[in-house]
Amino acid sequence: MNITFTNESGGLLADQLVRITNAESGWMISHFTDPEGRWTAHVPEGEWIVTIDAFETSPGVREILRELVIGLVRHGIG
Repeated sequence: MNITFTNESGGLLADQLVRITNAESGWMISHFTDPEGRWTAHVPEGEWIVTIDAFETSPGVREILRELVIGLVRHGIG
């Protein structure tokens, strides 16, 4: 999976710790985004919750991301 993370203003979330947690099993994968806000990893099929810890976008302004991504990865057979 390849994802580029941005904030609500479109700014890249560079060097941020991203955690994805399987909604059913609780299994977690974590990696840092690269300097361009990209995150690449192999993710098994399932429903995942994506979390990025709070970060400061400008002095005194902090943001956090936590979002359920349903069916983040689906593979067809046939």
